[in-house]
Amino acid sequence: MTSSAPADFAPSIEIELGRAQVLVRQNRPQVTQSLRGLPISEALRIVPSLLPVCGVAQSIAASRASSAALHQGFSQEQLASQASALWREQALAAVWRLTIDWPDLLHQGRDLKILKSARQASSNAELANTLKQLLPRLDAA
Repeated sequence: MTSSAPADFAPSIEIELGRAQVLVRQNRPQVTQSLRGLPISEALRIVPSLLPVCGVAQSIAASRASSAALHQGFSQEQLASQASALWREQALAAVWRLTIDWPDLLHQGRDLKILKSARQASSNAELANTLKQLLPRLDAA
């Protein structure tokens, strides 16, 4: 199955279904075209704004890809910082689902106070405490 727009620079998604696998290819020519020729630091700064869904994850993936291409590695501190940023992004997504998406699906009121608290958390520990308000058994997990 292929879904693409007619313009040469429009995004497209190709999905191939095999017997034991599914292959998904995404093509975003405008995004890649807009990054072409930029210094790596500038391109990495721009990536999260071009791909706002999972922007942190996209940014880290781009950073790791460019570092691999340049045969450069990351320090343990950099890897830990990336892991922390990914955790924070996922935690905020979970808070959104639990305070906005699920209440809407269940026709219940949204808890914007907890959402605001999560978004303003100054540390991952503070964000984890906010999540605990939503999921009292999170410690066991």
